[in-house]
Amino acid sequence: MLALGCGGDDDGGGGIDAPVIDAPMIDAAGTVDADPTLPDADTTPDAMQTSNVTVTANCTGIMPADIDDTVSTSGLTFTNTAPSIPVGGILRFESNGSHNLISAAGTSASNVFQSGAVGVHVACLQFDAAATIDFRCGLHASMTGTLTVGP
Repeated sequence: MLALGCGGDDDGGGGIDAPVIDAPMIDAAGTVDADPTLPDADTTPDAMQTSNVTVTANCTGIMPADIDDTVSTSGLTFTNTAPSIPVGGILRFESNGSHNLISAAGTSASNVFQSGAVGVHVACLQFDAAATIDFRCGLHASMTGTLTVGP
């Protein structure tokens, strides 16, 4: 018979310590969540979504002529760190490596977005309200930029 267990008190407080988990967060699709502080669009109930941002994976159904600006990756940089689109406009994001595009910390809840999981992918993001939004790569904090959504 093999019995495995864990318990005890290693801080001298007299109780059982809570486990410490150092593993990365994994989302429902089994991918690593690069920034678990951001809400996952596919797990937020529709009634609670208040975002001004619509993310379309693979830019499905979006015509090239409807894209107002593009950000892609090259090594550890964004090719465009100051995209500008009109209200209602579409930003195309193309990741050629272990990257994604997410709104930076401090972004108002109505403008929080994530292009998708870290990795090679394409997404189109449509912004329905004027704003200036700082963005970054979810894996590489040094990759940053600022999107201007204007009238």
